[in-house]
Amino acid sequence: MVDNIAIVISVIILLGMAVLHILLLLGFPLGEYVLGGENRVMPKNKRYLNVIFSAIWLFAIIVYLEKGGLIGFFNSPLLTDILFIIFTVFFGLAIFSNAFATSSKREKYVMTPLCIIIFVCSVLMFF
Repeated sequence: MVDNIAIVISVIILLGMAVLHILLLLGFPLGEYVLGGENRVMPKNKRYLNVIFSAIWLFAIIVYLEKGGLIGFFNSPLLTDILFIIFTVFFGLAIFSNAFATSSKREKYVMTPLCIIIFVCSVLMFF
């Protein structure tokens, strides 16, 4: 039961993060929430980062659904566990980078709690 709740919470947040990067790619003024908040509107020469991050978050959704046993994409529990651990470590590190390394208050106060939630959900799902 806890695993299912953790999966749903994680997937919703990851989907939101993917949508955020897609909106940034399209020129919406939401840049204060990502990448240090340097640009309110992502410059065209940096929008490739939004494509990369959108793809990463969508791939993470697949990994989380796979870890929860809701899809059978990889057909390899070992690969799923390795990818899941990589994402768990990433979100653990992202907590600190969003909390301490960013100069953007919006990134600090929005993305840090979201990374904490995903990290906690990941730990709950793993054990």
